[in-house]
Amino acid sequence: MKIIVLRHEKTDYNIEGKVQGLTDIPLHKLGIASCQKLRDDLKKFSIDYVISSPLKRARQTATLVSDAPLFLDDRLIERNLGLYEGKDKSLYDSCLYADYDLNSTQNGVESVRDVLERIFDFLDEIVKDNDKTVLLVSHGGIIKFIPYYFSELPKHGILNAYTIDNGEYFVFER
Repeated sequence: MKIIVLRHEKTDYNIEGKVQGLTDIPLHKLGIASCQKLRDDLKKFSIDYVISSPLKRARQTATLVSDAPLFLDDRLIERNLGLYEGKDKSLYDSCLYADYDLNSTQNGVESVRDVLERIFDFLDEIVKDNDKTVLLVSHGGIIKFIPYYFSELPKHGILNAYTIDNGEYFVFER
């Protein structure tokens, strides 16, 4: 199985440096324009199907970059970032909320262990389809935890080793 993990393209909040979380906003015109180049690049993979977060920015990205059948899955939805949503990114302490030991839910932020559980549950299901190439379209706060599924998950410390920009992707083969 080949899994291509893509972060949605840019929104107004990305450009303005704001925290998005569950705030459901569409792509910015620059994000929409960037999808064409991404579409051309992804053609090399012969994608069998796409699974996307149902939030507008991910769903739009998915439909603009591939004509493969599209499925939506709530487990790919962005992490609930509670009181930080719509606020400047500088106010959000990503290390605090990525600390496996602390597992903080302060200010209404979804705990890191809850995020890991839903993502790992989702991945357990799709890796069974081992002869397919699948495109997953999701969000930075979710995608940063996916590599831990394919490597050993540390059971302590800060799980903040992976970052990905809007419109970037990485590939896992299993």
